[in-house]
Amino acid sequence: MIWEESHTHREVAQYVRWKVRAEQGDLKAAAEARQLSDRLGLNPLALMRLRPKHVDEVENRGKRRRETSVPQRKNPPKDDPRSSLYAV
Repeated sequence: MIWEESHTHREVAQYVRWKVRAEQGDLKAAAEARQLSDRLGLNPLALMRLRPKHVDEVENRGKRRRETSVPQRKNPPKDDPRSSLYAV
C-alpha cells in the first residue's frame, strides 16, 4: 500500500484523530483533517495527484525486474506467440 511504502503510519493515525474530533463538531479539527486527507490521498482528486508518481515507480521497478530475470531473445520469430509473454 502507498502508506506502507512511504512510511506515513503516524500521519494516517493523526488524520483519524483529527477526523474524530471534527465529527464531534470541532471546526479547527475539520480543517486539519481535510488538509491531511489531501496529503494522504484520501479523496479522489488527491489520489489522482499522488497516483502517477507511485504508479511510475512501481512500473519502473517491474520493468527492471523483468529485464534482469527473463532472458531476452535477440531475434524471436514474429509468428511465435511466446515472444510477447513474460512472467510477472
